[in-house]
Amino acid sequence: ERAAPVLTVQHSLTDNIDLVFGTIYGTVNHRLIEPVFSFEKFLIDNYENGFQLLFDYENIKADVWLNWEQFIMEGDPFQEKFTTGISASFSLFKSGNYELEVPFQALFRHVGGQIDSSPLPAGTQSNFLQGVRLKWINDNFFVNRLVLEQSLAQFIEVNPGGHILIPDGYGSYSRLQMG
Repeated sequence: ERAAPVLTVQHSLTDNIDLVFGTIYGTVNHRLIEPVFSFEKFLIDNYENGFQLLFDYENIKADVWLNWEQFIMEGDPFQEKFTTGISASFSLFKSGNYELEVPFQALFRHVGGQIDSSPLPAGTQSNFLQGVRLKWINDNFFVNRLVLEQSLAQFIEVNPGGHILIPDGYGSYSRLQMG
């Protein structure tokens, strides 16, 4: 439905950290859980523009980004929109075929602005996830990958003003993956 230029500039700051400007590696590349960042977003709104830091260490993998969706100028009749987040995984233990990881995710979606003329209320929603993930990998077996994950999720409307029906909540996310 739309045509948009795609321009990405990627620079390796160190052997383990990349900086990405322009069209970032977004949507499913953030590795957020499905209830927070639906796969359908990849099909509907695939492009994310902003900046991103990608960390790739032996025990830490992380993606930190800002997706600027709608920029405003003073007096604009519409609100600014941006999403920022972090998706990280910390490896606590690795031995043989087993690995124990701690995933952490935080996502903030802001709509509003101090310089627009829109009568709509500003809003900032946040989602947090932390948990534990156990991986078993064995290339010599019929099932060569098994991942068991248990996480707790939290949603908070940072500035509730009556425009959102459920201002906060908690959830549990369990996942079993076989391959």
